[in-house]
Amino acid sequence: MSASPQVTDATAFEDGSLGLQVVLFVVTGTLYGLYWLYKTAKQLDAGTDQNLTPILQSFLS
Repeated sequence: MSASPQVTDATAFEDGSLGLQVVLFVVTGTLYGLYWLYKTAKQLDAGTDQNLTPILQSFLS
């Protein structure tokens, strides 16, 4: 990984409601946390010059 990631596509990032994310995390028994991790890593892959796929694979295997 490079020292400082550069944003290559700012439209890849979505705004989310922190309150809704906390509620979903609690209600789903932390399953939403795994989905959030996956979704956030994919957004970072799409919007920056970083590749987080190896990080995702280590969590999912």
